Amino acid sequence: MKALIETSGKSSASSHGVARIGDDDNGRLAVPFSSSNILSLLQHRCSMVRQENDQRVVDRELQSSNFALSLGLPQLDERVSGEYKDTAEPVRIPGWVPIHGGDLLDPVQDRSDMAYKLMLHHAKRFALADGIILNSFVEFEEEATLALPKKLPIYPVGPLIRTGLTNPVDDGQPGGSVLFVSFGSGGTLSYPQLSELASGLETSGQRFLWVVRSPNDKSSNASFFSDQNGNDPSAQVLAHGSTGGFLTHSGWNSILESVVHGVPLIAWPLYAEQKMNAIMLTESAKLALRPEFGENGLVGRTEIARIVKSLMESDEGKRLRDRMTYLKNGAAKALGEDGSSTKTLSALASNFKRRACMS
Repeated sequence: MKALIETSGKSSASSHGVARIGDDDNGRLAVPFSSSNILSLLQHRCSMVRQENDQRVVDRELQSSNFALSLGLPQLDERVSGEYKDTAEPVRIPGWVPIHGGDLLDPVQDRSDMAYKLMLHHAKRFALADGIILNSFVEFEEEATLALPKKLPIYPVGPLIRTGLTNPVDDGQPGGSVLFVSFGSGGTLSYPQLSELASGLETSGQRFLWVVRSPNDKSSNASFFSDQNGNDPSAQVLAHGSTGGFLTHSGWNSILESVVHGVPLIAWPLYAEQKMNAIMLTESAKLALRPEFGENGLVGRTEIARIVKSLMESDEGKRLRDRMTYLKNGAAKALGEDGSSTKTLSALASNFKRRACMS
């Protein structure tokens, strides 16, 4: 079997061309050349290329910065004894600011757990890959991307995001005046934290749109396993001109959607790699504010009101908004006809096709 990737229409990842991925003499699957369909189709085809064409391509819907941890985990595992969260010195990862071990992603917090052992196993296998596909773009994570090993081809082809299913409705709200509050499709707050957030949002005096899910005192991702895990409206809301800020769990898809639409953030991580994302957003990228937790483990209503007003009204919020507008333009440029992600995607397709013809 020979795997082929053919494109028609403009070569830009943001165009309305068509990507066809299929087999040599069989039918081809055609999809719009824009949106996250590109990544999902690459994911589907990569496994077949790996098995049938002796080409090992790993696709990751994460960013360059977190992938740097994956690559460096085997060395970190040898260098550090005990749990990472108990180390006095910060963990140093290429392309990252020094980070406390307790802020690393969840699967590495218990080194005796099978999740850590599996992650370590796969981290050692990344070096065997012929390339890595990342849903990011160079202009966003330039330092982290440049820090990745040169001997391993990296293909940042993003930002590839979902798009709203309907056109935004004119709701009469002033432009950039509404704070969108959502913890993603799985994020869940406790009963006390939900109450503090409600009071804090009201006290802030700002307009807000809140995706509320039933609270859970035991798990921060309980909505993943409930009937509440339905369609996430964030792509459509962030595209709306009234949206001027986003209080988010700091999931990577939400971050990319915010960048594409130029919406500054309040980073409130809950689980998985979200603490690492929040650190990147606040300390490296300078795109977000982050609330302080109290001694009781909650973000209090006063702190919530303060940080919401800061994002929506203060000079600091304006600086974040200007920085996000700059990256919004960078994202559009990356996906343009001569953009970095478009060129990278074209190189990846050419590489697939060349290897397919050689087999």
